[in-house]
Amino acid sequence: MIVYWVLAQCYVPVALFRGLFFYRGEKTPYSHAFIDGFLKLLFAARVIYVDPIMREKVRQLDRCVLLYNHRSVADFTACMYTTAPDRVSYIGRLTAFIVFPVAFCFFYLVENNFVLFNRGAKDRKKLKKRLFSGMLELVQRGLFVVVFPEGHRNTEKTTLPLKRGAINWAYEQGLPCAIVLHDGNEDMINEKALTFHRGVQIRCLHKGIYLPKDYSNRRAFFDTIASDFAQGYQDLIATK
Repeated sequence: MIVYWVLAQCYVPVALFRGLFFYRGEKTPYSHAFIDGFLKLLFAARVIYVDPIMREKVRQLDRCVLLYNHRSVADFTACMYTTAPDRVSYIGRLTAFIVFPVAFCFFYLVENNFVLFNRGAKDRKKLKKRLFSGMLELVQRGLFVVVFPEGHRNTEKTTLPLKRGAINWAYEQGLPCAIVLHDGNEDMINEKALTFHRGVQIRCLHKGIYLPKDYSNRRAFFDTIASDFAQGYQDLIATK
């Protein structure tokens, strides 16, 4: 496990080279190069798209809040890879910085495409204000924002109840949300078992796109997303 962690930090110079020459013209070329290499070179992971047509519809949006289930620390690369790595950003806890400190320092300075927060902050109003301000700046730059609305990592064959904050904010801003569900990330990196595995198959389902204008109020918007989020994961694991 320690070997892979060290390799992940050392991969940054390679990502710089690949981003500069192979992904030029993209909004987040260095992030694209890093997550692409992390999954393909370090882990040799294989992604199976259950609904590639819906995936392409999501990719065609000019801006979107991507709602992912949270299975593993591997989510911070796998989830960025499976939809729009060319223009991706995400909201994440400070603990993610501990896992990828070199990469995060570099990409923060170059692409500034993520907002980190301290979940234990005492001033919740101030925390939310800073988060939503950062999210608005990201979408205004034409980036997709990755959010984990469950709030916690969960490796059971279920999903957790969703937090309302980001989804309600998206409704108020008139921003579409898309549900994207993964199964298998925890087999690639499992923090509880302290294991890393190569050659893992990750299954990804783009469940649907949700437009605020189609709902009369934010409660209906949230309730539909919450229901489809839970059912979508059950559909995903049932089709193995």
